[in-house]
Amino acid sequence: MRWSAEMDFMKIRSYIINQIASHGGVPVKFPSSRKLAQKFGTSQPTALRTIRDLIADGYLVPCRNGGTISCPQSSSGRQEYSLFGTVTVLGKQAFINNYFMRYESVVGLDLLNRDETYSIVPLKLESPSLLEQTVKDNNLKGLILYDAAPIILKQAEELHAKGLPVVSVIRRSEHLSSAYTQDDVFFRDVIVRLRSEGRRTILLTVHTNPVRSALLHKAVADACRECGIRESDLTLVSESEPPETFAALLKRTTFDAVIFYPFSRRLYDMLADSTDLKEQCRIVIQSESNHKELNFCGLVITNHLETAISQLNDNLLRQCRDPGTPVEQIKIPYSFAEFENGQKISTETEEKRKEQK
Repeated sequence: MRWSAEMDFMKIRSYIINQIASHGGVPVKFPSSRKLAQKFGTSQPTALRTIRDLIADGYLVPCRNGGTISCPQSSSGRQEYSLFGTVTVLGKQAFINNYFMRYESVVGLDLLNRDETYSIVPLKLESPSLLEQTVKDNNLKGLILYDAAPIILKQAEELHAKGLPVVSVIRRSEHLSSAYTQDDVFFRDVIVRLRSEGRRTILLTVHTNPVRSALLHKAVADACRECGIRESDLTLVSESEPPETFAALLKRTTFDAVIFYPFSRRLYDMLADSTDLKEQCRIVIQSESNHKELNFCGLVITNHLETAISQLNDNLLRQCRDPGTPVEQIKIPYSFAEFENGQKISTETEEKRKEQK
């Protein structure tokens, strides 16, 4: 219930800020909290909380005859509202998991900490071909992509070629400024580390999405080739495999290392039932998967986003001022951390590890 109320809160807030931004400084009148609740199918207390929050943030002022109206633009040096749209993967997500939520929060907070007034609205696309029209309908200043599928990247690259500011997060594009995760480097580092610990039977979970899965297979192949390891020494399995497949796999093979990319709680629990995850099997997960109730033992990979995202946002805002801004490729740095019984006991950065080699 709490999560549903927060989603409704953000839906109404995004709608109001979108309307303010799309009217270019012309005052916009909004109905009462009761009518907003009816419009969005939510409770009146949630709609009222949204309005009060926007009033406190300086977006709205109450009207004497009910409802609210947007505040006039300040002339104190703050620029007009700039509205950016976000697209995650294909733009059809019904919900956002911890992984994407972390990335989006870092991007949004970095923009909010700047002097100008920026707002972000998530875009829901029935089809990738509607991206350009959706940008026009929402009067967007630019686009921020999160792990965008190739078909969305292609559409966004075409919009960028027409002068729209666009950046890509997680996924690298040669034609767009990108802050990207280093999957191939990560797999090389973690496989070398596991082999140096004497781990020989390694299981890797991969995404169900065929595009994401293909990219991970390539990253693993590159890592194995660079390390002189046979790909056949690794077992790759889709996160969506039925429980019977996992059970048969675990009966057939005793794994001494498992890399979750992404995390599968179902497989993790099955492993925990059959294997000593503290002594016999080394587990590697991403920080977004390290839930408190896991009481986790193993390696946690953390992508350090703040500096890379700040550089990417700098580029996005330069594009808004100058469409000829050069494309930048920004690597997102990461570190490994050792956990025991849910507590971090050490941290080893990628840079330090490279220095030791």
